[in-house]
Amino acid sequence: LGDVQERVGDLDLAEKYYEAAIGLKSNYLDALYTYGWFSYSIRPDVGKMEHSFRKMVEADDHDFRGFHGLGYALYMRAIKESNAAVRRKLIIEAALQTERASNLKIRQLNVVVDFGEIARLVDADLAIRYHKHAHSVLDDPLMSQLPANRGTLGIKLLMSPGYLGIKSMEEKRAL
Repeated sequence: LGDVQERVGDLDLAEKYYEAAIGLKSNYLDALYTYGWFSYSIRPDVGKMEHSFRKMVEADDHDFRGFHGLGYALYMRAIKESNAAVRRKLIIEAALQTERASNLKIRQLNVVVDFGEIARLVDADLAIRYHKHAHSVLDDPLMSQLPANRGTLGIKLLMSPGYLGIKSMEEKRAL
């Protein structure tokens, strides 16, 4: 019901349904996943985002989505952190979470792009490897046509307001 309400634009009701679903089953992976990304892009709240993805990784250590989301939530916290030592710790934890995700799922373009974005803050060589891997996903006739790779990649600008839709293969390659 949360997904339906989000699609029709009733965000208050969507949030209520996501929270109710998680309240009924605290390890409901799909609800945690959707609510985590809802808390990133629709109703920005990095605390709720991080909490949702932490619950996912606690519930299932084989679902790459939880590690991917948790890594990105930690990255989001790090960007806004003014204390350099805390920021560094968050970046390292974010990189470790995305590394765990990459060991589980490395064919999905948006995941590889996010890994590269986080890795560039920790290890430039690793970021370059992710960049090259993203190109290999785009160049592979099977991987490039996976449903998750064919659609638009949504990019939320982090340092200024805005949102980009990356649609074409050329735009994805440039990203």
